[in-house]
Amino acid sequence: MGGRPRVREALTRGHLRVHPGGVWETYTSLRGTQWQRREEIEQLRVDRLRSLLAAARGVPFHRERLRAAGFEPDRLRSVADLASLPPLERDDVQRLGIAGLRTPRSRGMRIATSGSSGRPVEVLRPLSLLASVKAADLRAREWHGVGPAELRLHVTGSRMGSRRRLIYAFEHTRLHHVIRTDGDAAAVRLARTLESSPPALVTGGATPLYVLASHLAESGLSIEPQAVWSGAGHLHAVQRRTVEDALVARVYQRYGGWETGVIAHECPEGRLHEVAENVIVEIVRPDGSPAAAGEVGEVLVTTLCNHAMPIVRYRLGDLAALSDEVCPCGRGLPVIQSLVGRADDLLVTGDGRYVTPDDIGSHLMTAVAASVVEFQVEQHADLHVDVRVVQRDEPSPEIYRERIAAMLDERLRMPGATRVERVDEIPLSTAGKLRHVISHAARPDGS
Repeated sequence: MGGRPRVREALTRGHLRVHPGGVWETYTSLRGTQWQRREEIEQLRVDRLRSLLAAARGVPFHRERLRAAGFEPDRLRSVADLASLPPLERDDVQRLGIAGLRTPRSRGMRIATSGSSGRPVEVLRPLSLLASVKAADLRAREWHGVGPAELRLHVTGSRMGSRRRLIYAFEHTRLHHVIRTDGDAAAVRLARTLESSPPALVTGGATPLYVLASHLAESGLSIEPQAVWSGAGHLHAVQRRTVEDALVARVYQRYGGWETGVIAHECPEGRLHEVAENVIVEIVRPDGSPAAAGEVGEVLVTTLCNHAMPIVRYRLGDLAALSDEVCPCGRGLPVIQSLVGRADDLLVTGDGRYVTPDDIGSHLMTAVAASVVEFQVEQHADLHVDVRVVQRDEPSPEIYRERIAAMLDERLRMPGATRVERVDEIPLSTAGKLRHVISHAARPDGS
């Protein structure tokens, strides 16, 4: 990491121009298409969707689905026509694997998903997809005033191998592995190391960013990049403020999946824009019908740049809502109004209603942020709730635990259903994420 800025800039632009997959050409194209009108972007997606579905016909699984639905890619007139095809389920991808979903003679990089849901899958990422993801990231960096060659700090909750570290270093990125029990000593060392070459952009998962911010706040230090990107988990409102205060920069959300690549980036106006040239996002109701603008439903994603292993209407397991607004930033890219969380992390109240993880997290952290560093809420099949909290040392920590129990009992409409335990550490998932809410409760619809 480092080097003279002008030399870095020249080398970076030269590398991007010769990068396999056409990163520079794609980046240049994306810089233009973002300003197109919605109708123009829609036509671009229809053209790319026809090409994707034509490739998908080379895969027996997809060919049978297209045949059964009476779907002819050449007759596709709008993205809405996709609704006649059944969703691609995670179980399908697990059962068939790459061998059962790849197009003939296709090549790509094998990627195993993080398995944060407990069900990892393996997908094939061709150069076209890798280049498109890279180009979309470069465009989003530009939104926040960060050039391709400017320095980045990536905060991670798990250690990376030497090969991965080398790749990051080549992209002018310093890796910082956050250990939650480090305290502020590690943050002090990091801040001092960055004094000579401060990063323009800090990226990372929600949990590692919050832990780093907490350590910086305790030590009275800051990093002060131009922007912070948070992904891989949800930053609750109180945690987001902690990160913004400690790093002295605004936090922007980045949404994606291992199977699909980057799905959306937040713009300077605070709207989460689909990377519409690369993906199609649908929001559907439980019966499969399209949700209205602003209505929360399940997320289905189609990846337009992966002809090697077509991902068509893939059910991610997330809940979200789309917006029909035109963003004040002027970009024609569709807007995701809200990301609610994973569909299997909804809590169930005593009278059979849903409570979202964000609702629980925001109320909990607002009530006890002065004491609680980390938390995890787990609801069992009988609806009772166990809460694990990591707390700061203080004279009366039990008062805050009592406050949590009372708040959750009220939100879930079940007096006496919540037990709160103080722990030294909460285990991360296999993906290195802290799951704030885990639900084993039956769904209100019986599923």
